[in-house]
Amino acid sequence: MVNLPFALIGGIYTVLFTSGIISIASMVGFI
Repeated sequence: MVNLPFALIGGIYTVLFTSGIISIASMVGFI
C-alpha cells in the first residue's frame, strides 16, 4: 500500500512522456 502513490505518479509521468496517449498498456500499468 505504501508504493501505491508512487505507482500512480509513475503512471502519470509515463502518460505525459508518451505525449498524453492513454493506451491499454498504460491503463494496465495504472492497475
